[in-house]
Amino acid sequence: MFAAACAALAALAFACPAAAQLPSVKIDAQLPELQLPLQNGAVGDAVPGDVVEETLNETVDEPLPEPVEDVVSDSPVAPVRDEVRRVVGNTTGGGGENGGSGSGAPATESAQPGGGSGSTQGGSPGTSGSPGGDTSRGGSGERLARERLARRAERGTPSRGTGTSRPRGSRRDRRQASPAPEDGGSPIARTVEKLVQVVPRVVWLALGVLLLTAIALGTRTFVERRRARVLEEEREQLLREVGLLERALLPEVPEQLGALAASVAYRPCEGPAAGGDFYDAFELPGGRAAILVGDVAGHGQEALERTNAIRTRLHACLEAGMSPRVALASTGQRTASESGGRFATVIVAVHDPAAGTLTYAAAGHPPPILTGPSAFEPLTVASSPPLGVDPRNGLRETTVPLPAGSVACLFTDGLLEARVGDELFGRERLTAMVAEIGPDEQANDLLEFVIAATDEAADDMAVFVLRPVSGAEVLAPRVETVELDAEDLRLGLGKRFLNACELPDEDADVALEHAHAAAAGSGAALIAVTIDDRGARASVSAAGATAAPAAA
Repeated sequence: MFAAACAALAALAFACPAAAQLPSVKIDAQLPELQLPLQNGAVGDAVPGDVVEETLNETVDEPLPEPVEDVVSDSPVAPVRDEVRRVVGNTTGGGGENGGSGSGAPATESAQPGGGSGSTQGGSPGTSGSPGGDTSRGGSGERLARERLARRAERGTPSRGTGTSRPRGSRRDRRQASPAPEDGGSPIARTVEKLVQVVPRVVWLALGVLLLTAIALGTRTFVERRRARVLEEEREQLLREVGLLERALLPEVPEQLGALAASVAYRPCEGPAAGGDFYDAFELPGGRAAILVGDVAGHGQEALERTNAIRTRLHACLEAGMSPRVALASTGQRTASESGGRFATVIVAVHDPAAGTLTYAAAGHPPPILTGPSAFEPLTVASSPPLGVDPRNGLRETTVPLPAGSVACLFTDGLLEARVGDELFGRERLTAMVAEIGPDEQANDLLEFVIAATDEAADDMAVFVLRPVSGAEVLAPRVETVELDAEDLRLGLGKRFLNACELPDEDADVALEHAHAAAAGSGAALIAVTIDDRGARASVSAAGATAAPAAA
């Protein structure tokens, strides 16, 4: 119906362009009476012009369904529809923008000539678009109009002929301009009230519980994130401090140390080692060089303190001229009283270029690997315990030749304990790798080879690679030394040591007799076995005295 009206009005606007384009122009015209056709094709009574006006105005101003009205109001068609309504209002005298006459005058209850508006109260004649309100052609048409007005009154819809005009604009504008109902409040409030009434109480309780749970979880998440940020800041600060301490405990090693070409590599298991493995290297008088490699149990501040104490004591003992074995014995006595149940493994080595030897002593630490002319199988019988386990330490010491072309490798047990599948990497694999490294390859290359060949590393790794660059060309003999007390000799430790050195049984028996006598007199005996091309020879002395041959 609205489309038909728009089409008719479009034709009217086309015929009268001035009325369509000029909103201020008043079009004061009378609508003709219409003949209503009957069902049998006959022409019925004429319909007055005011009924035609009312019908046309009602058709044009009739709002569309709400969804369609919203779409039309927000579309480019809205201005066209408003223009059509304005033209119709001007044409029928139904009022302009203010709901009055076409000239903008306000509507009144009395009829205005040519205004197309009049009062229907008290049986006064309605307007037909001409003065005087002629109703001679009213007949059934006027009755039809009154019935239509009565129906509109029942629906509560104001009539165009009553002087109360319909508001212009879109339905959305009218909704926004209309006051909210006294009992319902805003649409949102009414919707919430309906939800409250429809949703069961149990559901509201469940929603409340979920809301409280969400608030609790959000609060906990916030607190945890703040705590995590604080812990991360503390961790970064600790790592910076640990890094400074590690640089003090892991000093830079020069490329040449005395008569040795030295290189070192270190790889923590995860993050900073925080005091796990340590090393040190420095020169001694006479062109000698000292090397320390150790592993302190545990990590953290306490491990750092123990590492620094052990390294400092060993350093001082070696600079004082002590041998590696004596330096370990002196450090072990003090460490045991301060260990608190913790221990440390360490190996101390001194290179003497004049003699062409490397002398080392280990306390619970794996012996070095030597390849080239000085390759040998190390003895582990009567080895010294780790520092901190037993006050009595520094029992064993070994002196091996280190001529040119030899390679000595000192390392921590992290390399041996790395995993290859279900097995440990082991000393045998590491020895093969040391033998294969070239003259230009350094400790870092060796460590990378080990890491590439293993599947998992559960401990820190530190490795020293030493190559002599000068020194004696004569191959010196190997010397194995052990310090035993009377209890060690009674338990057969001396016998096992001499057998491992492949000393003949007759010479071993004589050496043991001298050892018992020395231990009885001074508390401990020092047995030294020299091994060279001529075989093995033993010498026995009291601990702290110069060793003398056990047999002629």
